[in-house]
Amino acid sequence: MRKNNLLLIIIPFIILISATFKSYGQTQYQLKGKINGVASGTISISIIDENNRPIKTIDSGEIVNYLFDLNGTIESPQMVDVKIMPGNWRFRVLVENSKITIDADTTGAAHHDMTKYGGDKFTDITNFKVTGSRNFDDWMSYQNDPQQKQFDQDELGIEKQFKAAQGNDSAMNKVMERAGLISGVFRNWQKTYIYNYVNQHPSHVAGVYMLYDFYTWLPDERMTVLNAILPKFTGEATTTKYYAVLADVSAKINAVQPGKPAPDFTLLKRDSTSFNLAAFAKGKYTMIDFWASWCGPCRQMIPYWKTVYKRYRDKGFQIVSISADSKYKDWVKCLDVEKMSWAQVIDDYNTKSRLSRTMDLYQIPHIPYYLLLDKNGKILASTSDGNIINNELKIIYEEHL
Repeated sequence: MRKNNLLLIIIPFIILISATFKSYGQTQYQLKGKINGVASGTISISIIDENNRPIKTIDSGEIVNYLFDLNGTIESPQMVDVKIMPGNWRFRVLVENSKITIDADTTGAAHHDMTKYGGDKFTDITNFKVTGSRNFDDWMSYQNDPQQKQFDQDELGIEKQFKAAQGNDSAMNKVMERAGLISGVFRNWQKTYIYNYVNQHPSHVAGVYMLYDFYTWLPDERMTVLNAILPKFTGEATTTKYYAVLADVSAKINAVQPGKPAPDFTLLKRDSTSFNLAAFAKGKYTMIDFWASWCGPCRQMIPYWKTVYKRYRDKGFQIVSISADSKYKDWVKCLDVEKMSWAQVIDDYNTKSRLSRTMDLYQIPHIPYYLLLDKNGKILASTSDGNIINNELKIIYEEHL
């Protein structure tokens, strides 16, 4: 009798422990919930493959009486796109291997038409609640912070001011100046928020996703920010694709800082012959100009570089312009118009990843962008400011010769 009584006590205890373990250490996700406004249809969740950028559907199911239930395994927490058909309704959730409940409502959704840009029509669901994902809770706390909300309002105000200032250069310059100040303050707040969050929660995936989402907005200080925050991550955060992408970016950025050898590359010229940087730049000061035919600021700088090139070419200075054009005919047409007399090559453009190979190699944040190499192929300057390159050339040729 005593033995049987003991088993009656132990068995429920074991079941309780097992249930608790499954709840907090699940190896699968259970994504279930309700879509108010869509009684029937299909629901799918997709991720972006960071290697070649296409959308990859990882799970799908039916919506019956407004309800859905998806089950599967995800290697590490990831932000996924939730898509509901018919209607092409969308929203995003950070999914992890846990029990996640979603309560969404199509009321108040934002409609978008991207067909003229090669996209499609879709509707963002903005009214939804998610429970069961600690990382998503932390992400939403960041997104809903009063500072974020204030910036959203300021951004709307700037957009209205831009429209009102159309055709008035003086008014437009003032709006742009104000926009820059607001943006600078906001970016500094974001950096501080992310830095403090990662210090407190170094293993949380929400932190590495915050940094991943944020770093593209810092073209001129990405190296400083990544070097300061990336080493702080531990545990699960370091197993994510976001950490892997940031670590790769950080390594590439650090490899192309002033004083480092310029990475070699081989690209095609207009006549389909090969251009090799190492062979071209050997023994001469060389500027690499990243541009594209569709880039207005790039083309505005061409007369400037024609003057600089004419001044220094007989002293051993040379330029190679690398076009990021995805369409060869657009590049050739522009060359015929602009008539640049220095070396011209076109980058390898991957239509799937939407990346230009050499721009990715050099981690070029935007165009126009310039690098100046010394006679040994080392980087002297890396900047989006043409005046910095010109000042370096003045020092090289006018003060030292």
